[in-house]
Amino acid sequence: MTGEPEAEDLPAYALRLSVQAQQDVINAAFRLAELTQNPVLAEQWAEGLYLEVGRLATNPRGYVVAEHETRRFGRETRQMIYRRSASSVAYRIL
Repeated sequence: MTGEPEAEDLPAYALRLSVQAQQDVINAAFRLAELTQNPVLAEQWAEGLYLEVGRLATNPRGYVVAEHETRRFGRETRQMIYRRSASSVAYRIL
């Protein structure tokens, strides 16, 4: 035992993915599949993105505050950068 809380002991926060955000993920995965001719890679990319986003539910303070968007939306907004290893393309997720 390391003294660190177990995942089920951590508070969970609600995550909302807008319809537009969900469509953006689908579109990006389709583009990746077309560019690489590898639909499996595109599916793995999308799954990895959703897994990473899911970490926000248990550890939002592990990500930096997006100051501009926090002011714009009137509530604390965190951001993460998602990039598959060896990829030059990164996605900023709020």
